[in-house]
Amino acid sequence: MILTKFITDYEICARGQAERALWAPALDRHIALFQHAPLLAVADGGFASRSNERAAADRGVRHVVLPRQPRETRSRAARAALRWRTGCEGRISALKRRHGLRRCRYRGASWMQRWVGLGVLANDLLVLARAGP
Repeated sequence: MILTKFITDYEICARGQAERALWAPALDRHIALFQHAPLLAVADGGFASRSNERAAADRGVRHVVLPRQPRETRSRAARAALRWRTGCEGRISALKRRHGLRRCRYRGASWMQRWVGLGVLANDLLVLARAGP
């Protein structure tokens, strides 16, 4: 499997919005963008619930890893998926550090959307440039 490290989708959410409510719309956007469900869906504990696991399974996701179960009962594949998710958190940190997404210099929701979009575009161009010919 080749991981391109491109950011394919992002959304600016209102403050105080529960992460659990974001899971199903994110899966639906992925399916609309790629015309199929992801093979693996991983998120942090804020997304973990039985209803989110069922929502992913209903959409055709083969492997759903939401860290709800105790560490001792996780399979080897689930532990590997959680480590992969931890790597994604590093990508968010790099966006903040490298592309200035720590603090938006504009005011208003539409400007925040542009600010984050430009940071994502800069990241994807950097990933493309590093990929080489």
